Amino acid sequence: MRNIRILPLVLFLLSYGILIIGCQGNPAVAPDAGKEEGNPKLESRLNELVRAEERGEAVSFAQQNNITLVDNRVRVIVEVLPGQMAAVTQAAGKLGIVETSYQNLLQVVIPVAHLTALANEPDVRLIRFPLSVVPDTSPNTTR
Repeated sequence: MRNIRILPLVLFLLSYGILIIGCQGNPAVAPDAGKEEGNPKLESRLNELVRAEERGEAVSFAQQNNITLVDNRVRVIVEVLPGQMAAVTQAAGKLGIVETSYQNLLQVVIPVAHLTALANEPDVRLIRFPLSVVPDTSPNTTR
């Protein structure tokens, strides 16, 4: 009698296990298959600019995205890890032109082709575009 009560439970568990195993598996296409990876230390538009440079399309990409390129060089801000300014300044100076610095920030003009090399420096935290200044033109502005 006891075996008769256990049999439905065993059958249910076997069926449930087969169902779960059958539903698992790899999807036909990976979720991020269409997304191109870039260097995580480069701002996304800089990663896109680097990819455009690799295709020989940096100038047209820059024009379409309001990015200033001069002789295939771009102005960027390099955020440096604490205490590592000297090392990053030296590395940036070899790859581009260091224009100025403030606290843990460097402003560098660098060839697009060298952005990834600079981002790969271990003491670089992030490379981004300089922030844009937008004047306040509201009528309530005091001067």
